[in-house]
Amino acid sequence: MSNYRNIDSADVSTSLVTKKLTTTQEKEVGELQEIAFCDTVSDESKTDFYSSRDACVITHKDADMVGYAGIHHANIQFENRNIQLGVLRGVCTKKEMRGTGIGTKINTKALKYLKERGDDVAFISADPETAKFYEKVGFVIFPRKHIWTNSKGVHKEDFGSMIAPVCSQELFEYILNGSDLLDVGDNEG
Repeated sequence: MSNYRNIDSADVSTSLVTKKLTTTQEKEVGELQEIAFCDTVSDESKTDFYSSRDACVITHKDADMVGYAGIHHANIQFENRNIQLGVLRGVCTKKEMRGTGIGTKINTKALKYLKERGDDVAFISADPETAKFYEKVGFVIFPRKHIWTNSKGVHKEDFGSMIAPVCSQELFEYILNGSDLLDVGDNEG
């Protein structure tokens, strides 16, 4: 295992990938997520949270993948309004890289892509202990449950999500101050 204690986030390369990942890249993502989410990876979590993506952000230190964020786009309805929702999925960094700015770099690049694409609002499912991290890039805690349909067609709901304005502050506030649950569509994040 490499030693990253003195690594600056400038010492890594962060890339937006909008094409299908190679088999090797898919394997690297899977290994990184298993390590990062070792307390939550199960057959159920894979059914609920890990699904196809439209794009992703990958960060490497030399030849080693050290960070990842999947990106999915969903056209949703919220209280009779059409919303272009950008969903960040499976965001993770190698444990030894945390605190170096890599995660902020990944999220900033992902949010920039959502803005270029024209998404109104960004969504991420996040544990409460990671909320302060996501707040640094503009996310706020969504105060109600969010719902989704997993890859087996089962409807699920949970707390623990955050949203951020991307192209529409007005729609962000509309969702935040609404009363409905937020339906993020198929699979979650």
